[in-house]
Amino acid sequence: AARKVLEEWHAMITDGSILPQNERELQPEFFRDLCGVVLGYKSFSQKDKKTGPWTLGYEQRSGKGFVDICFGTFSEKNKLRLAPFELKAPNTSNLDIPMGRKLSAVAQATEYAVNSNGEAKWFLVSNCLEIRLYKFPYSNYLYESWQIADLIKPEEYARFMVLLGAKNLLPGMTEKLFTPSRQAEKDITNEL
Repeated sequence: AARKVLEEWHAMITDGSILPQNERELQPEFFRDLCGVVLGYKSFSQKDKKTGPWTLGYEQRSGKGFVDICFGTFSEKNKLRLAPFELKAPNTSNLDIPMGRKLSAVAQATEYAVNSNGEAKWFLVSNCLEIRLYKFPYSNYLYESWQIADLIKPEEYARFMVLLGAKNLLPGMTEKLFTPSRQAEKDITNEL
């Protein structure tokens, strides 16, 4: 199922048919296909009826605004917003600068993470062509990036799943990979 979804997205991106679509038109498919089918996050309607919590929260309040989605653990009583996710249209050519708004996509997602009351450990942004993962509060300029059209390549798909898959991000496996990476960065800096 994931392969089929990724081939469809690859085709839409490479033939250019995705470019005239706006954020609202693509949002349901993006969240269902890439976040749900490929990454394994479950919305309220897909949750396990016996165990309760779901892992994909739509339009979650964060400060004065609403995050498009969040990866986390959600129930009727509790909401743990681990990774706010800001989605933009494919014509958003630069996620780092404001494009018709006061804040860039990265600045918006950073603000949502700040307003998560200490829950956010990560944040994500995408323009439906690229997906970026940022470690919060570590940095809002260093990130892991995936071109969605390239996710049909086994090595890119594997890296995507290892870092962003629900089975890795939610229980803290991605966090465990980040810690030695950060230590290696410090060691290199100290050697220089």
